[in-house]
Order: sequence, then C-alpha cells, then structure tokens
Amino acid sequence: MTDNREPSPAELSLAQLRAERHELAERVAHLSWLRRLVVARTDLEVARLAGVPDADVAPGSPGLDHEVRSALALAPGDGDLLTTLSQTTRTLDEQSRLAHEALDSLTAELVARLSADPASILAVAPAC
Repeated sequence: MTDNREPSPAELSLAQLRAERHELAERVAHLSWLRRLVVARTDLEVARLAGVPDADVAPGSPGLDHEVRSALALAPGDGDLLTTLSQTTRTLDEQSRLAHEALDSLTAELVARLSADPASILAVAPAC
C-alpha cells in the first residue's frame, strides 16, 4: 500500500521547503487577484441591478456616460449571476484560507530551521 499523503513541512529539505513556500506565495497572490476580479464584477452587477442612471438621462447626476456603461458591460445579464458570483467568492475565500494556512505552516518551519541553524541559509541557492 502506497502513502499518498503530502509530506509535512518538517519532512522537506530546506530547498524543498523554500520552493514550496515560493509556490504557495504565488498561489495566494493569484487567488487574491481572482477574488478582486469577482468582487469587482459583483459590484458592476449590483450597479446594473440598482439602475445607475445614464448621465444624459439624469443631467447633473453622478450617472454613467453611455461609453462608460458600454465599456463596463452594464447590460442585462444572467438572472443567476449574483448567485454564481457569491458562490465563487466563497470558494475563492476558502481556497485562499487554506493556502494561507499552508503558507503560514511552511513559513513557521522555515523560521524555526533558520533560527536553529542560521548558517544553513548559505547552503541553499535563492528560490527565485
């Protein structure tokens, strides 16, 4: 029977630990970027549903020019869009939470090792 579990941070070499931490940091940044996109799209959909007026329809109001409205695609969308966006936000939040926990664990292990043996950092090339 094979063991398919991921090795714990304590079981990784220093080079593996640094490489894994670098990959996780990139994943956290990517998830954050995706979430910002989904939240921005949610804001656009809420603005559409709230009926942000066109500037030419309500002169003097903080409405949107037709060109801006078109560029932002504030046209009628799928009726389930807000539900889908909300579910996507929750999924990204959970993935981000898990990635942050893993990153924190790797960082703690890295700090512990380097605190115990500061010279060990000289033996490993930068993980860039």
